[in-house]
Amino acid sequence: MTLDEYLKKNRVRQSCLATLAGCSQSMISLVTTGRSQLSPEKVLRIAEATNFEVTPHELRPDNTYGAEEDDGVN
Repeated sequence: MTLDEYLKKNRVRQSCLATLAGCSQSMISLVTTGRSQLSPEKVLRIAEATNFEVTPHELRPDNTYGAEEDDGVN
C-alpha cells in the first residue's frame, strides 16, 4: 500500500502522521507525491507510525532494510 493510499483509507491527515513519525507535514507531502527520497531512519519511523501497513520497501524500494541476502546455497 502506498503512503497516499494509507492516508486515504484510514482518513489520517498528513500532519497527524508527521507528528507520529517525528517529521514535518511537508516531508509527508513530498513522499506521497514521490518528490522526496527518505533516509532509512525516516522510512522506519513512517512505517512504524503506520503499524507497517506501509512497509519500508513500499516507501523506498531501492533499499532492502536488512533483508537477508541470497547466498546461493540451498
